[in-house]
Amino acid sequence: MHQNLVKLIGYCNDQNGNESNWLLVYEYMPNGSVDDHLSGNSDTILSWSRRLKIALDAAIGLTYLHEGMGGGRKIIFRDFKPSNILLDKDWNAKLSDFGFARDGPLDGQTHVSTSVVGGTKGYAAPEYVQTGRLTFKIDVWSYGVFLEELVSGRRPILQKNSTELNPKCTSWICCPAGAGKSKLPVDPRLDGTYSERSMQKICSIAEMCLVKDPKKRPKMSEVLQMVREAIALESQQPVNGSRI
Repeated sequence: MHQNLVKLIGYCNDQNGNESNWLLVYEYMPNGSVDDHLSGNSDTILSWSRRLKIALDAAIGLTYLHEGMGGGRKIIFRDFKPSNILLDKDWNAKLSDFGFARDGPLDGQTHVSTSVVGGTKGYAAPEYVQTGRLTFKIDVWSYGVFLEELVSGRRPILQKNSTELNPKCTSWICCPAGAGKSKLPVDPRLDGTYSERSMQKICSIAEMCLVKDPKKRPKMSEVLQMVREAIALESQQPVNGSRI
């Protein structure tokens, strides 16, 4: 199993083989989920350098699913969000909960058609919600929303309109900045302890991931390289205050 995917230790089920009674046992992740620490309910404030490392680990995990598994198999995660990113004792981030994951399109195919059952409001790509067509770019969209959440510390916002009545409506505000704001607000808990260059780079990556046309979004391997560049910028530029 890849180092950025939560390890399945074992499973058991009753004698009838009823799937609803299966028990899955995963490795213990003592620092909980990224969502736990971004929600404001945690006593631990994630430093910018730690958020960058989480972004890197998550990008490595998605790139492995999309491009690195070998044997011709490629996986679309389909429910990428902070609550599905768990943190081990050393704060390494690992993807978890693969209940909605699907095999990606085979060579020569543009997408996989499915009913819209996976994905979480605010994180699901608009073209998937609208058509049910799965491509690797829906995970890229979700990753872009996740980056904006790392920057702002805020969950995605939904427009107050007909979206609750019509689940096919795609007019989500994915950006925690909300409607009408051109610049993403930075989480005040960071207290200025970050480099402007790395922050701008991450915001730029998020913007590229959130392009409406999925064909114009980068691949996860390209996103991964850009995140590594953001981390390099962070180490090059001194900041005020302390970082973990």
